[in-house]
Amino acid sequence: MSLANPASWMEPPTPPDEAQRMVSLCALNVLDGPAVPELDRITRLAARLFQVPIALVSLVDKERQWFMSRVGLMATETARNISFCGHAILGQGALVVEDASKDPRFAGNPVVTGEMHVRFYAGQPIRSRAGHALGTVCLIDTAPRRMSADDLLALNDFAQMVEQYFHAAEIDAEARRYQQRYTRSEALLNNTFAQAAVGMALLSFDGAWLQVNPRLCEMLGYSEHDLLQTSFQQITYADDLAADLEQVQQLLAGKIATYTLDKRYLHANGAIIWGELTVSLLRDQHGQPLHFLSVINDINERKHAQEALARLHDELESRVRSRTVELESALQQLQLAKRDAEANAERFISAAESHLDAYTLFSSVRDERGQVVDFRFAYVNEVAQRFLDLPQQRIVGQLLSTTMPQHMAPGMLGKFIHTANTGEPLAEQFTLDDGQGHLRWIYQEVVKVGDGISASARDISERIRAEEALRLKEAMLRQLTDAIPAVVAFVDDQQRYRYCNLAYFQSFEAAQQQKQIIGHTVRDFLGDAIYAPLREHIELALQGASVAFDHRRLKDGQPCMFQVHYLPQREADGQVTGFYIVGWDVTEQRLREDNLRDRATIDEMSGLPNRSAFMALLEERLLRAPPSGEGVAVLFLDIDYFKQVNDLHGHAIGDELIREFARRARAAVRSADVVARLGGDEFVVLLPQVASRADAELVAEKILQAMREPAILQTLVYQISSSIGVAYAAAGVAPRYSAAALLAQADEALYAAKAGGRGCWRARELS
Repeated sequence: MSLANPASWMEPPTPPDEAQRMVSLCALNVLDGPAVPELDRITRLAARLFQVPIALVSLVDKERQWFMSRVGLMATETARNISFCGHAILGQGALVVEDASKDPRFAGNPVVTGEMHVRFYAGQPIRSRAGHALGTVCLIDTAPRRMSADDLLALNDFAQMVEQYFHAAEIDAEARRYQQRYTRSEALLNNTFAQAAVGMALLSFDGAWLQVNPRLCEMLGYSEHDLLQTSFQQITYADDLAADLEQVQQLLAGKIATYTLDKRYLHANGAIIWGELTVSLLRDQHGQPLHFLSVINDINERKHAQEALARLHDELESRVRSRTVELESALQQLQLAKRDAEANAERFISAAESHLDAYTLFSSVRDERGQVVDFRFAYVNEVAQRFLDLPQQRIVGQLLSTTMPQHMAPGMLGKFIHTANTGEPLAEQFTLDDGQGHLRWIYQEVVKVGDGISASARDISERIRAEEALRLKEAMLRQLTDAIPAVVAFVDDQQRYRYCNLAYFQSFEAAQQQKQIIGHTVRDFLGDAIYAPLREHIELALQGASVAFDHRRLKDGQPCMFQVHYLPQREADGQVTGFYIVGWDVTEQRLREDNLRDRATIDEMSGLPNRSAFMALLEERLLRAPPSGEGVAVLFLDIDYFKQVNDLHGHAIGDELIREFARRARAAVRSADVVARLGGDEFVVLLPQVASRADAELVAEKILQAMREPAILQTLVYQISSSIGVAYAAAGVAPRYSAAALLAQADEALYAAKAGGRGCWRARELS
């Protein structure tokens, strides 16, 4: 036929299942990969059998076709819009173009009119296990030619062999997904334990520490190595041990499921600290006890605050009518920075094999009525020879019924005959005894090929055992995360929930608990109102940043506060594939802190911490030295001639002077430094991290400089003057002094400054 426009050609249409087809192709991870010897042998054999100059295994990518195996062609790829294979993947059977120069679809195609001079093309689609076309096995010639029915059958056989290779690659990819899932489960367990804001430990039944997290080591003042050399009995305050052991016995006897008590521990430096202990039993998959899980919350400051509050109550009874009432008692919890998590995940051993499956071709054996009764081996690859433990010359030509193990022959032969008669593919998994009392799991696929069948088999024992181990690990992980008082979840890089523990699910309103969470996005589950303030934190976590924040929302109709950490999950190549959510309900803790802080720690007139708060902070600093190894300094300040201001100008002006002095002192120091009012015109400054006495003296001079600017006190312009006493203790000296002793040294230095003429500072260095 003549062509109206011989310079034109038809670009291949897009298949209806293009999206699923591309997902299957990309999941193989073979594009632009190295040559595969098994496929190269197939294309060489096809080129010789059909006597064509070019034979290819072509994969049709989004914008190109890439030749995974090629004979007779130097190019590794061509554009998809000029490809014959793009047309071939649209059908179920082979596409045959006997003379492309006379076919209106291809006559104007550059590979027909150009240097390649393509005339003949035959391409058989190769498909994934799900039936999506990945590409073709194709034959190309520069001269027109025809294909017989036998030729088409042989081309289909070659395509079936290539499909077996890609089916094996799909199974390997599935095994890698199991490995990633296992790695994420292990990382979640380790991150939850290491990042907890409370002390956590696993203990044996005799009280030995099996595993401790960084927060517990920090709380007790031990390194991880030193703490693991002790037992919980050794670091428990003697008066509290009996009550703890009694609860342990009830827990082991099954009388209680968990217990909580306040007890005292011995710090590494000899100090006594309070902790709130919660203990539960972890069990294996059979319900047998494994070890104790202990969660220890630092309540040392809360206990001291309760004691201080009681003392303050007694003092208020005697000073209720006095202007100079000072509330004493303190609680200001200092949050220490969390250490970065150290992932110590066990690596899953891949069960996928790197070679082709055991592949076999059979020809049908029929009786006098034409019924298939057996099969004869026509071809076996090297893997199949090893599988049968026989050389090729003892397999090819033999009957299947006499070659396979006797106990398998009747059932297996019947299934093969059914496939040959009906064309229905067979895919099954079965167990095989290796003769030494060990079972192997085998996966087998059988398809009809011409007047016979082809079979591929592989040993999947490692994958089955890995799946069983993974299920056990996941069950233990869920039991552990459900046992701890923390909310835990994992969100992937599409912001979809992939895991959450029971505490996380129950931390939401009853209406939300009616929803399905796993597989849904964070926004769909939480709703726009709750999601909006979290969006920025989620985006930072998916960019690889660790995020910590407080989050307020409703639970059971009441406002609750959660302390939340987002921890990114990175794969081996550094890609962030999601993030872990670890959080705690700190509502009651925040309420107690706010209440106690408001009642006990703030001086009403100046807005600064009072004496009790300052002394508690100073004691805490002396107990826990900073990791930088710097010293500590206390500055004792008073306002020169303050009594004269009150006497001459009245208490209102004096109060205004107190507030202005407090404001200037606060502005003159760092944000980490603490300015407090002891009472009257006496103030103190705590420099918790200062490198030397000279640095402390510079701060004193800076405060004096801040006071020299005249102050406007209502209608009075007044020149403020202050005297300062400085007491400095280096890092190695500070732990030997109490807060009262260090403050007394600063007081003595203050008197020296007053004796030196006021409006100056004097300093002492403790030894």
